[in-house]
Amino acid sequence: MLYPERASYYGELRKHTRELSTILEIEVLLDFIIERVVGTLGSSLGYLYVLNENSGIYECKATSPKEDHLQKNFDSENVIIPTLQERKNVLLEEDLVALPSEVQDAIQSIFNQLRIELILPLLFRDRMVGFLCLGGKLSGDIYTNLDIQLLSLFSDGASIALENAKLFQQVKNIKDYNERILQGMRS
Repeated sequence: MLYPERASYYGELRKHTRELSTILEIEVLLDFIIERVVGTLGSSLGYLYVLNENSGIYECKATSPKEDHLQKNFDSENVIIPTLQERKNVLLEEDLVALPSEVQDAIQSIFNQLRIELILPLLFRDRMVGFLCLGGKLSGDIYTNLDIQLLSLFSDGASIALENAKLFQQVKNIKDYNERILQGMRS
């Protein structure tokens, strides 16, 4: 049995998951993802990191609240990246005790520095294309198993939408490039 507030945000996240596929502009998509997840779950803050394919660095591309600037970028060698890639699912702060001791302190330091309680990897075809970090809930409640399940479903849609938006941007760039060449040939 779902509590009324749980049913409400379950419906909200389902609706937002459907909306993801309609957004092709990457900046709009990134803001949509972070705002909807943070707003729907009532999180205190959120960071959305996206893999820069050229550099291999996960760059913070969207934050909520917007003025929060405590985030940092992570290169592929940072301990958090292989940990998330290996786990392939949400990492809660309380799960850190189950990690190998050599990575626990480093990851706990990241959680503390960013003031977060969970990290959700965004996977596309078994490759981590980004990850979402969330602070605690404004209500003081913990993230429940249902929250985690809903986030996991949302992340699947978000990963696909992110890859689609990247492809759309590439097509736009090629089109613009071809138009500049044609313009140069006409001159």
